[in-house]
Amino acid sequence: MLNLLVIWSQESEALVAFYTILGIQLLPEQHGKGPQHYATQGPASTVFEIYPATSDEKVTRNIRLGFEVAQLDTVLAQLTAAGFALHQPAKASAWGYRAVVLDPEGRKVELIERHQA
Repeated sequence: MLNLLVIWSQESEALVAFYTILGIQLLPEQHGKGPQHYATQGPASTVFEIYPATSDEKVTRNIRLGFEVAQLDTVLAQLTAAGFALHQPAKASAWGYRAVVLDPEGRKVELIERHQA
């Protein structure tokens, strides 16, 4: 079971704004003398953190993230109104109603609204 996911970013504030629209509350955090970063704890105690990258080389780029949302069309409207890019438009799939957006640093983020049982 996944319990920690850390991405490194030079656009931490923009990422916090992006993930806030998805319903993810990232709060400032610091461990000892380490860098201030943002963190949230989700279901099953999974921790998601965004750390500041000190160089472009350290930015986590080759990762695709996925999040379940309650109302995909509403989230997409909020993201596009805030200037975030849609990569693949919403459509029905075997897993539910899904779309892919780009976060502020160009990572693909899959959003899915599950089928109602």
